[in-house]
Amino acid sequence: MLIKNTLMGTSINSDFFVRAKKHRTQNCSVHDIHEDKVPSRCSSTALTPLARTCAPVGEKCTYRSALMSICIVILSMAMYTTNSAEIFSDSFESADFSSTNIEGFKWSFPNRTSIVKQDPEVGAVVVNNGKAIYNIIGSARDWTAKSGIHSMRFHYPAGESMSEQRFNLVTPHRDLWFRYWLRVPVNFRHGTGNNNNKLFAIYMDSYEFKGLGPTVVWQYRNNGSNGSNTVVYHLNNTGTMNDSNGQRHSGELQSTPFITYPDDQGRWMQLVFHVKAASNSSLHDGVIQMWRRWQNESSFTKLHEITNAQIHSPVSTNGWRAGYIMGWANAAYSVDTEWLLDDFIVSDTSLVSVLRTPRAPSSVRVQAR
Repeated sequence: MLIKNTLMGTSINSDFFVRAKKHRTQNCSVHDIHEDKVPSRCSSTALTPLARTCAPVGEKCTYRSALMSICIVILSMAMYTTNSAEIFSDSFESADFSSTNIEGFKWSFPNRTSIVKQDPEVGAVVVNNGKAIYNIIGSARDWTAKSGIHSMRFHYPAGESMSEQRFNLVTPHRDLWFRYWLRVPVNFRHGTGNNNNKLFAIYMDSYEFKGLGPTVVWQYRNNGSNGSNTVVYHLNNTGTMNDSNGQRHSGELQSTPFITYPDDQGRWMQLVFHVKAASNSSLHDGVIQMWRRWQNESSFTKLHEITNAQIHSPVSTNGWRAGYIMGWANAAYSVDTEWLLDDFIVSDTSLVSVLRTPRAPSSVRVQAR
């Protein structure tokens, strides 16, 4: 997993600690430590690109000294951690779909999604579509990430309806916040008609009619005025599994202007989604909220707010456990259309802040062996 501090611009691969061998020593030169490679005399199990400290030329560098250096970095980074209880984050600088967390978060196999970058020499490049590749698209596309080098691409071929990235939190949570940057396609136009296109969904035991628990879905529809409006709906199945008659569906709620073209084509927007399960089956106090800010805005604007949703947890699971980003486009695009996503964050406390307040580390322990 790549841990990225957006304030300090620092990234740490957590698997450094897993791969490194205790007390392993290698002869290496400080001149051999580079950004993208490990010197031949230093085992990759002993050093990572982050561990760029070494003893003077010809002396031994140790995992212990490297670990102490890492701990210093973590201590300094912790001074700038957010007040949010971050569960998972992915800036895609690992250039793949492997990022995880202590709870076992995992990205599903990509479904017309990929990790891409903008190479200054060759232009747009696909670096992973479920496996590591290097597919040069060229200068005809601009896949510049919102931050760092890499981002996730959602590719909708002309006339095709599906591009989706599913995820599994593994550990359920009753109160969840999601935040990420999303770039509007440079050629965005909603498909013909008033058909809906999916934006974001979160559910508990299974999606919509397949589960006993609730599902919340955001989507967008053609507003007939050179743009799309976003709507939200929720449903909760109180009947038996796969019994649609027991499903309580809210219908689409709170249609709100979302994208205008050509004005918003190619713009980055930051989205925040918040879902909180109802206290129990008899109380209608579930919370569903959404905010958005454009890249040039200093604050978020609330687009949706529901505070009386009947979205209680079923017996089988005690919270939100899985979801997907983008998804089925009922109004298929007439030309190839691509969305970019960057800096995906999941938290159990609010993510509605632009500059989050730094805090000191609560407890950090360094154990030398």
